Amino acid sequence: MEKGIYLHSVGYLPGHYYYDPENQEIILKRILDSGALLSLRRQGQIRNNGFNGPDLISLCDYDRRFEYNDRRTKYNGYNQYVIESLSIVFDKEEVKKEVDIIVPKLVCKIPNNVDGFIEMNNLGKSGDYYSDLPDEVFVEDRLSLDGMTSLTFPTRVFKSLYFFKSKSKKIQLIKDEINRLKEILDKRGYDIGIYDIETFDELTDENIERLVLKRWQNNN
Repeated sequence: MEKGIYLHSVGYLPGHYYYDPENQEIILKRILDSGALLSLRRQGQIRNNGFNGPDLISLCDYDRRFEYNDRRTKYNGYNQYVIESLSIVFDKEEVKKEVDIIVPKLVCKIPNNVDGFIEMNNLGKSGDYYSDLPDEVFVEDRLSLDGMTSLTFPTRVFKSLYFFKSKSKKIQLIKDEINRLKEILDKRGYDIGIYDIETFDELTDENIERLVLKRWQNNN
C-alpha cells in the first residue's frame, strides 16, 4: 500500500530494542518547539554523524520499505529505525515543495562495529551522498513541520516487554504514553493523529485495547 509519506524516527537508540518514552518525548518537544527538523550543525553540534554528516537530515521513504540491502535480515531504514520508535510522518508532496530530496548512492551494508562506523564517517564527509539503507533519503539543513501529518507509534515493542507479563499492564502503558504524546501536541497547537506504525490504525483511548489485542493475536 503506497501512502506517499516520509517518516523521521524520533530518538531511536541503536542497540536498545525497547521504547524509551522519556528520551523520545524530550526530542519530540524539541522538534515541535523548533517548528522544524534541524541538521546537527543547525543544532550547534559540529560533528560528523555517519552518512548524514553535520548537514543532512534522514528520512525514510515509506513506499520503499520492502527494498532491502540484505533480504535475510530485511535490512533497511524502516526495519532498523522507524518500526522501533516514535516517528514523525510527512506528506511527500508537501516536503518536495519545500526542499530538494537527495537520493544517496546505495553501498553494501556497513558492519556494526568500529571499522564500519569509521567507514560511514569517511563516506559522510566525502562530498557525495551515500547510504546502506535503500529506503533512506536526505534533506539538507532544515525541514519545517508544515508537511507533518501525524505521528506513528510502535505498539509492537510493548508486546515483548519482559518485565510485565500482563497484557492489560502493557496496554495501559501504551494508553498512558499516547495520552502524554497527545498532551505534548495539544500544548503546542498540533491537531494530528497518532497511528500504529504497522497497521496505520489511529490510536485513541477508546480503541487502543481492541486494536492492540487484535494485532498481537494475529502476530502470534
